[in-house]
Amino acid sequence: MKIGIVGAGFVGLTLAGRLLDNKDVQVLLIENNPERILQLRSGQSYVLEPGLQPILEMGLAEKTLSVVDPEANDLFGALFVTIGTPKPSIESDRNFYAVIEQYLEKLEHEGILLLRSTVSIGSTTKVKELCLKNSRSDIRVVFAPERTAEGVALEELRRLPQILGADSDVEYKAAYNLLSSLGFFIIGALGSREAELAKLAC
Repeated sequence: MKIGIVGAGFVGLTLAGRLLDNKDVQVLLIENNPERILQLRSGQSYVLEPGLQPILEMGLAEKTLSVVDPEANDLFGALFVTIGTPKPSIESDRNFYAVIEQYLEKLEHEGILLLRSTVSIGSTTKVKELCLKNSRSDIRVVFAPERTAEGVALEELRRLPQILGADSDVEYKAAYNLLSSLGFFIIGALGSREAELAKLAC
């Protein structure tokens, strides 16, 4: 499976390192900063996280990791959104959803969209509404938050259970099966809003 990660900052890069534990997936980091793209393609990480550099180097060498810009034509079975947390304002919310909207066409039929950023409660439901507006009712939208600390991120990604929330059983099961196949232990929330609240509490 091709798995895309939108945003190659701390959260995106460490998630890529964790996903590369599984040799049955191809991970594509999607970044819009040309300098970051060049640096990553040369095998240099700008995130100083213990153990991350050799994983990225190996992924590039084995071609299980690629770094692409937003205009790339790849299609993904799953897409993690790890862009920065929007500041609370109408304009920043609009920009957040606009970024997500441009990637909907990059998901395969019944692809899984996993929101990983810190968001306000109700955001996952709004993203689902955005999918419906764009005639993509097939996309499985879930909230699967990042909960790691700098310096121990890779260790925690392997050890901490993954919170997961969705607004339907179909979406939850699709994401549950994906994350379980990638080696995550899942703690299910009652719904996406409960998972969003759990992330805010963390």
